[in-house]
Amino acid sequence: MGLDKLLKLPDSFEEPPTHSAETASKWRQRFREAETQLADARRSLQEAQDELEQLAQGAGAQWQVAPPGATNTNPEQTPVSFRLRAEIRKRREAVAAAERDLRDLGVAADLAKVPPEWRAWQQQGE
Repeated sequence: MGLDKLLKLPDSFEEPPTHSAETASKWRQRFREAETQLADARRSLQEAQDELEQLAQGAGAQWQVAPPGATNTNPEQTPVSFRLRAEIRKRREAVAAAERDLRDLGVAADLAKVPPEWRAWQQQGE
């Protein structure tokens, strides 16, 4: 029974509001920045995917480069395509990182007992 008493907080203990260290405007700004970063990453990914799609449809034919004597003219296997695929992979990782950051911020806000109205991203339907 002695151990249970040690592990229990005294009755006089009042948990301070943990979100008081930051104001509502600071929390809103943090969420807005995380949301903007995610939107930018998604837009960047979409641009690279659109560019690859144009290349696959032949719109990027003037950029296709092949070594001399090569008979393969498949746009999916050009050096430009390889570059775009690598760029898309990098941008997908950026989107995943931005989503993870926003999710982590939400967890931090939950732990800090931040009111829902301080979370700009939730007010926009995310």
